[in-house]
Amino acid sequence: MSQQTIFLAALDIPDRPEREAFVKHACQGDRPLERQVETLLAAHERPGDFLNVPAFEQVYTSALIPAAGVSLPFLEPSAKPGSLGRLGHYEIQKIIGQGGFGIVLLAFDEMLHREVALKVMAPHLAFTSPARKRFLREARSSAAIRHKNVVSIHGVAEEPIPYLTMEYVPGGSLQQRIDREGPLEPPEVIEIGRQIASGLAAAHALGIVHRDINPSNVLLEPGAPPTIKITDFGLARTADDASLTRSGYVAGTPLYMAPEQATAGRVDFRADLFSLGSVLYAMCTGRPPFRAPTMLAVLKRVSEDAPRPIREIIPEVPDGLCAIIERLHAKDPGARFGSAREVFDVLGSYALDAKGRAQVQAVAGAPAPAAPATASQTDSSPVGPRRWTKRILVVGGVFFLALLLGGLAQWLVPLFRPGSGTPDTSATLEAVLQARTEAAARAWPSFLARAQAPGVTPEQVWKEVATYCEAYPGTPQSFQAGELLLKLPPLVNSIGMKLVALPPGRFLMGSPAAEWNSAADEGPRHEVVLTRPFLMGVDPVTVGQFAAFVKATNYVTEAEKGGWASRRWPDDSWKADAETNWRNPGFEQADDHPAVCLSTNDSLALCRWLGERETKKYGFPTEAQWEYACRAGSATRFYFGDGDQELPQHAWYRINSDMKTHPVGQKKANAWGLHDMLGHVWQRTADWYAADYYATSPREDPPGPADGKHQVWRGGGWSCPVFDCRSSRRLGAYVPWGCSANLGFRVVVLP
Repeated sequence: MSQQTIFLAALDIPDRPEREAFVKHACQGDRPLERQVETLLAAHERPGDFLNVPAFEQVYTSALIPAAGVSLPFLEPSAKPGSLGRLGHYEIQKIIGQGGFGIVLLAFDEMLHREVALKVMAPHLAFTSPARKRFLREARSSAAIRHKNVVSIHGVAEEPIPYLTMEYVPGGSLQQRIDREGPLEPPEVIEIGRQIASGLAAAHALGIVHRDINPSNVLLEPGAPPTIKITDFGLARTADDASLTRSGYVAGTPLYMAPEQATAGRVDFRADLFSLGSVLYAMCTGRPPFRAPTMLAVLKRVSEDAPRPIREIIPEVPDGLCAIIERLHAKDPGARFGSAREVFDVLGSYALDAKGRAQVQAVAGAPAPAAPATASQTDSSPVGPRRWTKRILVVGGVFFLALLLGGLAQWLVPLFRPGSGTPDTSATLEAVLQARTEAAARAWPSFLARAQAPGVTPEQVWKEVATYCEAYPGTPQSFQAGELLLKLPPLVNSIGMKLVALPPGRFLMGSPAAEWNSAADEGPRHEVVLTRPFLMGVDPVTVGQFAAFVKATNYVTEAEKGGWASRRWPDDSWKADAETNWRNPGFEQADDHPAVCLSTNDSLALCRWLGERETKKYGFPTEAQWEYACRAGSATRFYFGDGDQELPQHAWYRINSDMKTHPVGQKKANAWGLHDMLGHVWQRTADWYAADYYATSPREDPPGPADGKHQVWRGGGWSCPVFDCRSSRRLGAYVPWGCSANLGFRVVVLP
């Protein structure tokens, strides 16, 4: 008897001992065959558990990972205690997720001195050419989504095995939060829902459909309220190229699927909106909306039934929020909201009444938007009972075939054939921007009313502008909204650091060819658009500000721990030992002098401390942010003009510094109120250095190269000639752990 025959016959035997005896007799002593049948029967008996486990958390079958532990043969040995091994310049600390698609590892980036998550492709798929190519293609596609509510992709590599380097989000998943605390309060449901919608809108604008939105793919960054990060973009597409016999994973989570997914229909961005409705439902009630004892029963409920009304479970949930979720759960995709951006705006129409309960204004009766007109988005009619009857047979057949061939119930893979869920990407960027601009115009009056209301504080104006610009990036209205920030006085943080709010905008980055000379890395000159506002320190971080951090945390700098010998400067014997001391680098340093002799790690430690203290995102500026802030609307060699006659009024440099630092803020500020942007101390940026980066740099929000050996310094220092104090000057000769008496830093804060 074949494995298939034995398995199907055993399913008809309800008594477990009798079934076990039958399998043993039918296999006639063939122990491997017996184990295979037992595995299939065990998988068949666990449909309820299987449904609740999303793609990100699917575990390997016993055939792939031994019970004794996870095999990581692609790692190189490490000498560090407790390390699992090395992958490139990453020190692997632990496994934080497993799935048939691969493994997620917590790693320490020894180049940038930060924790990251590495998503490593499953070894059994890594050598399958179609799956490998699609993994890398989708990785690069996902990396294009630059949004605060989407997990950032820092890089992708192919050797020794394909893997992604991603932002590490330590707060756990939304599913873990729901499991731990149960239903969330309506205001937090609204806030998290808005953030998910905002991240989805950014993806949809690039033609990317997630297709597996569920609470386990929504990660929480600690804070009040938490910042959410959507993960696993492109996972379902990676699954398309894996055969049933090699799949080993599930592409999608049945409990949160849209009807068109469950019935193998055409999938577009509106499937993500249905799944978002299910996530909102789960946050409100503590459980998913479509539950049933078997997988096929769940699919039938998703396609035909309405979930139990939320207010029957939790009466305190506002009617308006229930109405939004009901509309997202429309079986007909055309009856849902027209876009994720519309969901973001509608959730933003909430107000709190006197008792603090969330209310919705004019949502329940809003007309349904027309379905988008592209061909790929109009073939999604409602699924009737007859259509379901046909497809249930097909899906059921696929389910049993997957059981027989894959070792687990990996039946969802064929529902995601290439092309079935790919949205129409023929729309140009100009068309996308036009749609954003029209939406921005509709939201403009209410934005102005909030931002210019009597008694509104500068901090509130900053938040309103940041939210508006995030919702409508790159539109004329977002640039106009940002101009409100230039009228604000500096904001002051918890340690007295002054921060200027800078608007989004566009500028010419780099130098014209005639100015390059020996600095050819400053070209070609190119237009850059920054779509997000940010706060920037008026001055470089001072000795007093760093001392406040040291006093509060007992922090010891890296140089103080080991001196230059441990800082890897074998060719810099001229470095004075005094430069290891940030308090006394060889000249007098008062509290109002810029803090120097600090490594990247030291500087980032202050940023992390401030971020946790204030629940904000502190860090270094990107190169683009730094030059944009320095130029302050200028396009000349220096922000005050092309000639250097006025430079002594604006900068401490070789001719007037007496070869040491001075109190910050003594020289003239630029047009945006920033001091010491030129001269005084070089300033770190967040970017790796690449001499030819400007030739391939993205036009919008350039993030810098994904990897490198040296960091970019900007602005020149007290020992530098005029040439180093130009707005476009970039220096990329120093490693991240390097510190110098000529090097300081200033912070940026992102919304």
